[in-house]
Amino acid sequence: MSRSERPILPREVDATAFSAALEALLLDVPDGLCATFVDAEGETIDLSTRIDTFDARVYAAEVAPLLARLRTASRELQAGAPEELRLVGERRAAVVRHVADGCDVLVVVEGTASLARAAWACREAARALAAETGLGGRRSISTPPETDVGETPRAFLRDGRVCRVDAVLGAPDVTEPEALLVRTPDGAEEMIVRDPATQRWYRK
Repeated sequence: MSRSERPILPREVDATAFSAALEALLLDVPDGLCATFVDAEGETIDLSTRIDTFDARVYAAEVAPLLARLRTASRELQAGAPEELRLVGERRAAVVRHVADGCDVLVVVEGTASLARAAWACREAARALAAETGLGGRRSISTPPETDVGETPRAFLRDGRVCRVDAVLGAPDVTEPEALLVRTPDGAEEMIVRDPATQRWYRK
């Protein structure tokens, strides 16, 4: 089994309000090793992982001092608050995205081939996490920028939580072509719509 085919490991702790967004992030990035919601001290708030949980927590702890130095440098340069950091190595890469004051989301990926997708998925996860903390705007998930307009959405937000699409059942409302009836992993059927201005999917 290749690293990209690794399943997401069972949780070692109870799920939180942030768990669905982190799991959706890993589902969107097959090469992703772990997705971690981390505070400014490097402590893990929640995570979803395909690797040992201890290793995932170590990655988060190691990134925190780097983020602190980056924010200090950004203030000195009067560049404003940094929104995203990408680290690209020979074997692995990482994307960190700002969520709210004192917390960020980190995704570590095997190789660099899926870096662009990881960056997109990390941005979407950051929006979902910010919404869950009460610091976000409209609760929605966008389709990947490289997809066709008519391609099946992979996820949307339901009650403030990221929900994966298992199947598209149809487009029953011909007067609203951006609406789709979908089935979710829990068996529920939901009507979702895409905002034509932002290309984001959300529950109708």
